[in-house]
Amino acid sequence: MDAQYPVGPEGEERLQALVDEMKADGRGKQFDCILGVSGGCDSSFLAHEMVRRGVRPLAVHFDNTWNSPIATNNIYTVLDQLDVPLETFVVDNHEYDDIYRAFIESGVRDIEAPTDIGFMGVLYRAAEKHGIRHIVEGHSFRTEGVSPLGWLYMDGRYVREVHRRFGTMPMRTFPNMPFGKFVKWAALSGIRRHRPLYHRSRTPGHGQKEARLLGGALGGVDGGSAPPPHRLSDLPVDLPTTPTPVLVALPPRSSPQDLLCEVLPTRTGRRWTEVKVLGIANAWDSGAAFRSVARCTAAAFASSCCSRSFFS
Repeated sequence: MDAQYPVGPEGEERLQALVDEMKADGRGKQFDCILGVSGGCDSSFLAHEMVRRGVRPLAVHFDNTWNSPIATNNIYTVLDQLDVPLETFVVDNHEYDDIYRAFIESGVRDIEAPTDIGFMGVLYRAAEKHGIRHIVEGHSFRTEGVSPLGWLYMDGRYVREVHRRFGTMPMRTFPNMPFGKFVKWAALSGIRRHRPLYHRSRTPGHGQKEARLLGGALGGVDGGSAPPPHRLSDLPVDLPTTPTPVLVALPPRSSPQDLLCEVLPTRTGRRWTEVKVLGIANAWDSGAAFRSVARCTAAAFASSCCSRSFFS
């Protein structure tokens, strides 16, 4: 991907060509592009870059009701500083709690899949509503990485089916993106998605520059406190960074997809249940192994005090 998305002078040339194209397609319209915002450093920096280059974005945010206070503050503060209008889609909070619970209990790999699908569904709907041909996102594979499609593939039907099997209430307000609509928007409507930060170098110092910009000129919370990618809502923060019900000891150079485990009794005086790793599964068994880990996690999660505080 480094070769496909170069940085430096060639990357700057491609980025400027994209900016010129968005401006040309936006002539006679109120906006040049839809800008997905989350309240983190990357999307805040991208908003600044688009405005600095003369692009007129409409910021769009998907609120799954689990936003952290820092992320919410950054969205409003940064967009006010840049004079960028904002549209926010808010899902019913009880419904989204039920979706999260369904994904935890199902044992699938990524409980944030509904947020990713809902976010893209909201962006495409906004682009269609306003007649805008371009969507820009603050994702960068250099900072967030990539995973094999077999690990984290998701679509609207996947979200719907997991919730149908493990949910307890109808899905009415979630902005799902069925495969048919995805094909319509991505292939037939002329709407295009862009990730301009793919052409930005991530050499040492660049992250600090973005953090200083966010905490200084843009008036948000700086990078020392601002949430990094996938730490912008309270649930993904609480699960990996606080004493949650399950503690998994990973062998060196292994991934969670490769574990076989068993649940051990909770130790006296500790808030978590320990999961003992029995070994590394081969490639053919990795899916079943991960589901085993996830079932252990969901069982401990559901029986703990944390589950009551998360979903009360």
